[in-house]
Amino acid sequence: GRRGAGPGAGAGGAAVTSVFSRSLDDLLKRLAATDIHFVRCVKPNADLRPAALEAPFVATQLRYMGMAAVVDVRRKGFAHRLPHGQFLERYEAVLPQEAARLRDAGGEPRVVCEAALGALIADGGNGGGGNGGPPAPPFAVGRTLVCLRAHAHAQLEVAREAALRRDLLNRIKHEARAESPDLGALTDLLALARDVGLESDPIVIGAAKTAQRLRERAEALATLEGALAAARAGPATPEGAKRLAEALAKAQGLGVAGAVVEEAAAVLRRAHA
Repeated sequence: GRRGAGPGAGAGGAAVTSVFSRSLDDLLKRLAATDIHFVRCVKPNADLRPAALEAPFVATQLRYMGMAAVVDVRRKGFAHRLPHGQFLERYEAVLPQEAARLRDAGGEPRVVCEAALGALIADGGNGGGGNGGPPAPPFAVGRTLVCLRAHAHAQLEVAREAALRRDLLNRIKHEARAESPDLGALTDLLALARDVGLESDPIVIGAAKTAQRLRERAEALATLEGALAAARAGPATPEGAKRLAEALAKAQGLGVAGAVVEEAAAVLRRAHA
């Protein structure tokens, strides 16, 4: 008889077909869930040398690809488009009072966006109408999207960044000047400030000094707690009393106060009595 035609051969073939079918279905589902992105590759130089960018060579490729024309068209048109909700969320930091009032009152998102843009975009003439026509509007608010020209988007981004920086500096100043600053929170805020290039701001410099003092106090308190725990654990010794006295002096010199400091002072008084 034919090779492989024994009992179970048909069942095995069906199993393989089933596995293949499931794998193909899974692949099709994965493809359907993805977005298509076209990537254009540009050579940095004619010799394909690493770390060598020849600007004229790259510019020529971009022109031949039509990318320069695409960029120009996008710049002249509405290059940036955001849903109403996403627009209001992104630019909440610079939302004018009237727009904020409309939003808080449950106003229609489209109306809120129009009110915000009317107050935020200072110049409606940039962008050009072309052919001597009227100036092109810097933005348009549709039923679902906010459409922005390049100069309007840039204006909003500059205002947003400035507002976020001011807010960050205010948060840093408030935390640093609090009666009991939170070292962890202050450290996180200072890290954010460094990320956005604010490390040279006087507020950040002062807050960094505050954070350093807080770290020194925390370390002194931990050392004092360790010396106090050793003193509690066994009979008093001159070495233990000396370590406790040094730890207490350092903690008090850094302004550390509280129950641990009071207990350490009491232990030392009893040791010297």
